[in-house]
Amino acid sequence: MPDPDRISPHEQSALVRYSAVSHIQHQQDLGYTLIEALRDAASRPWPDASGRHFALRTLEDWWYAYQKGSFKALTKSSSTHAQKRSLTKEQQDWLIEQRQNYPQIPVKVAYRRWVEHDQIKDLPSLTTIYRFLRDRGLHRQGLAQIDALHGPGKAFEAPFPNDLWMTDFSPGPKLTNPQGQVITTHLAILIDDHSRLITYAAYYPRENTESFHHALKQAILHRGVPHKLYADNGAPFVSKHTHIVCANLGIRLLHHKPYHAWSKGKAERVIYSIQSGFESLLCLPEECVHSLEELNTKLSIWIQREYHTRTHSSIGSSPVSRMARSTSVNLNSVTRRSINSSTLESSALSGKTAPCASLTGSMKWP
Repeated sequence: MPDPDRISPHEQSALVRYSAVSHIQHQQDLGYTLIEALRDAASRPWPDASGRHFALRTLEDWWYAYQKGSFKALTKSSSTHAQKRSLTKEQQDWLIEQRQNYPQIPVKVAYRRWVEHDQIKDLPSLTTIYRFLRDRGLHRQGLAQIDALHGPGKAFEAPFPNDLWMTDFSPGPKLTNPQGQVITTHLAILIDDHSRLITYAAYYPRENTESFHHALKQAILHRGVPHKLYADNGAPFVSKHTHIVCANLGIRLLHHKPYHAWSKGKAERVIYSIQSGFESLLCLPEECVHSLEELNTKLSIWIQREYHTRTHSSIGSSPVSRMARSTSVNLNSVTRRSINSSTLESSALSGKTAPCASLTGSMKWP
């Protein structure tokens, strides 16, 4: 069975190009001209601090290619790529050790010394060494830990609905079905940063890419397509399949830096609200449930009656009220048909997930 997370080299390159294109689009949304956005993108490495810089003209070509043919236009390979000489495992280990022990020595100076003293045999070209160290974050910029844009940091709030969604998983309650079998659950949530409205939430039997894609699809079908999606570095959110899905839908996928869990505090507060306000009541006889379908039905009702209508101190109103007051509900023009024909509609979403209560009819735009 093919690995659903394996992507081609062309798609991998296209994801790098898309990260730059989405940044250019974001800069334009903030009011910058195209040339200003291109200059800013040319000053940064892509896709992150361990990546490489690209010329303004190259970025401009990607930009117009994306405008003409969307993500697929970025997957076209270049015929000018040169052959890359590979390093042996012994050479790789030795280079990593040298850079970790002597990070202050420029690579060019160190390389000349390695060759002169024949410290390791058959070293390839300096360009190959640079490429290898860059790919592992051991070049000068990587060792200096230059910050790159990974997502919102401290105090931050999206300016309008659907500009930024946040998503996360959390362990859910354990259920016992009528046959006495224990069912382990995992809560998946997606929230709109501006209004704090839950765009979709449901419990799943597993915390994996399949469950996340199901939740994302339901959120998009009910709430539209966000400009950006912010997540941690969990496997469902960093999978290549997730990157391809977001790129095809025009969603800019952002991740917070490792050990910066505080930067997803809003998602964690929503999870805490569900745990304390909803899950804590499941121990009552009249609230007891025995299946995922029952659990998700009750969760949907609680979200609509309690969470969405309660005043939140951080925004000074209820999520429904704030959504209603927003004058620019930024729904992207992605139809139900185009979503169903996207990468989201894959074998991973063909009914293998456990039953989830549909929120159709109860979660509507206010």
